[in-house]
Amino acid sequence: MKIFLSPAKKMVAGKPGLRNPMFLDECVDIAKILNQTSTKDLTKLLEISPALAELNTKRYSDFSRDTLINDGESALFTYAGDVYHHWQPDQFNEEEIGFIDEHFLIISALYGILRPMDKILPYRLEMKNKLYYQDKIISQYWHDRLNTFMSNIKEPIVLLCSNEYQKALNLKGHDVTHIKFQEVRNGVLKTIALNAKRARGQMAAFITKNKIQKVDELKQFNDMGYNFSESCSTENTFLFIK
Repeated sequence: MKIFLSPAKKMVAGKPGLRNPMFLDECVDIAKILNQTSTKDLTKLLEISPALAELNTKRYSDFSRDTLINDGESALFTYAGDVYHHWQPDQFNEEEIGFIDEHFLIISALYGILRPMDKILPYRLEMKNKLYYQDKIISQYWHDRLNTFMSNIKEPIVLLCSNEYQKALNLKGHDVTHIKFQEVRNGVLKTIALNAKRARGQMAAFITKNKIQKVDELKQFNDMGYNFSESCSTENTFLFIK
């Protein structure tokens, strides 16, 4: 089973990574384009504040192949958004980190696909941003570039990532399970984005602690008040409701 996650915008100083990212050449090239983009244009491109644009101008100015190889920190411990905060990778031992590194994958607009212990440098780039690389918008570029990588996956795929990042994957021919979290609000089922992110992190922790490798075992998840809904789920979409 391979579990796909989104990255996080919030990043912190992490632990040393074990290996270079798989798409090293591409991420260095994309970072060069962003380094050549003015702070004002980064504000528009990345849809961020001027202060964040200044921060990312510096990040891309400092970004290089050598820096990534020599100083890159593990993606698992660098991402610090809601999903990763609720996953709490610091709680796991070496064996459990090995399980995470083997079974989880992180989709990134800069790095393509990351294994959790791959080296990364801090950045800001989302799959929805209208950056063009090799004459393709970034999401389409990665969708095409990742075809070979995806074709080599023979295991069931579990999507714990957002729709924005799913679009970068060619899922044709794969055994795919979508995970969704919804809440009853005024008698209507709604997706509450923040709570859904936190629930994805809790499910990642649940998978890790229990070393789950069979999709059906995910139905046992019941953290944060969510429970699997047999009646509202389908063969390829597991809905958890609270």
